[in-house]
Amino acid sequence: MNANRNFDIMDEDFRPSYCYGLEDGVTQQIKENVDEIKEAFSDWLQNVDYPATIGDLKLNKDAIFLSFNYTDTLYKLYNIPKSKIIHIHNSIEDNGSDLIFGHNLEIVNESELDENGDSNRTMFTDSENASKSLLYSFKKTIEDIIKENRDFFISLSNMDTIYILGHSINDIDLPYFEYINKVVKQNANWVISYHNDDEPERMKNALERIGIVSYISFIKLKDLSR
Repeated sequence: MNANRNFDIMDEDFRPSYCYGLEDGVTQQIKENVDEIKEAFSDWLQNVDYPATIGDLKLNKDAIFLSFNYTDTLYKLYNIPKSKIIHIHNSIEDNGSDLIFGHNLEIVNESELDENGDSNRTMFTDSENASKSLLYSFKKTIEDIIKENRDFFISLSNMDTIYILGHSINDIDLPYFEYINKVVKQNANWVISYHNDDEPERMKNALERIGIVSYISFIKLKDLSR
C-alpha cells in the first residue's frame, strides 16, 4: 500500500454549501468561548479578597507606578494615590470586564498560494480561518496600547531608576520595557526583584535582548519588605 496516498471520505449527501454553515457555527462557538473566558476572568478578579493589613513592601509614594495588575492592590494595600498609577491592561475596579489579557505571539496565516503558485484554499479554509479568531481575540495589541498611553510613557523621560517588582520579565510584556528604555534617561538604573536564585540570569538575558544594557541589579522581593 502506498503510504502517501490520500483518501477523501465524504458522506454521499454532503453538499459544499454545508461548509458555510460550518463556518457560521465555528464563528458563533468562538464568540461564546471568548465571552465565557472573559466573564470567568472578571468574576475571579471581582472575588479577590484583600488582606486587612497594609502590604509589606517598602514603596515610594512619590514614584510613578506602571501596574500590570488588574486589581487596586497598590491603592488599597499601599495607599498609593490613584493619580500615580496607570493600569496598562485596565483594572477590574475601573473598567469592569473590559480587561486586556492574553498573548503576544505572532500569528502566521498560511499563504493563499503554494510554492508552485497554486491555490492552497479548500472548501474548509474559511472555517479554519474562523477558528483562529480565538487567537486574535486574546492577542495583546501592545503597539496600540503604547500609543494610547504615549503621554504617560513620555512623562518618564527624566527617570533615572526603574524598579521592576514582582514581574517575571516574560516575553509577552517585553515590548513595554523596551519602549520604556527608549524614553528614560540613557544609562538609567534598572533594579529587578526576584523570588528564586535561578531567575536573575534569565531576566538579565531577556532585558539585554531588547537593548537594556545599562546598569542592571537584582534584589530579592522579600528584602524589600518593611
